[in-house]
Amino acid sequence: MKVYLILRRVMTLLAGLLLMPGARAAAQSYSDSIYAWQHHYKAEFLVTEKSPLTAADTGFIRFYPPDPAWKLPARFTLREDRRDLLLPTYNHTSKPFREYGYLDFEIGGTGYRLFVYQNVNYMTTDSLHLFLPFTDLTNSETTYGGGRYIDLSVADIRDGHILLDFNKAYNPYCAFAGGYSCPVPPPENSLPVAVAAGEQQFAGTVRE
Repeated sequence: MKVYLILRRVMTLLAGLLLMPGARAAAQSYSDSIYAWQHHYKAEFLVTEKSPLTAADTGFIRFYPPDPAWKLPARFTLREDRRDLLLPTYNHTSKPFREYGYLDFEIGGTGYRLFVYQNVNYMTTDSLHLFLPFTDLTNSETTYGGGRYIDLSVADIRDGHILLDFNKAYNPYCAFAGGYSCPVPPPENSLPVAVAAGEQQFAGTVRE
């Protein structure tokens, strides 16, 4: 019996070692995809009209290291009463959005809910885009104090589920300069946890 147990432990250890290269490759592949997303994100500042950043400024954009633990499965629920509303912005104006649905997911075994919206001004040109503004406990510590955004797509919803990847959380333009109309994340999208993923606070000079 002792010999059997020893052999079983050895086989379990060997199986784990055999799986490790594949697991490492998967993790590396995921990290590479996030680095590619970050590169594209920075490059967009150089071709976007009214961009708040120059090429030199993009060197001060910082991110948390890619972490697949922050790529979370979420259950999507479509709101039946998809009413239009005005989200306030940080320059004291407002922008029209439509309530679209909400995502239920877990962080560390605790359930949370975030609401997603459609920008009414863009619905004729990009009807699939979903806007998710949120705040969390990293704000004003390691991330922008006004919260961050995540872009999603209706096309990514499969059988009532979608992947919510906080590694792709990004700053609004207001994190880089004044004079922009950045929607304020609504109170219902305030997470009482620290989301240590995605874009961090801008390390450069914020222009007024």
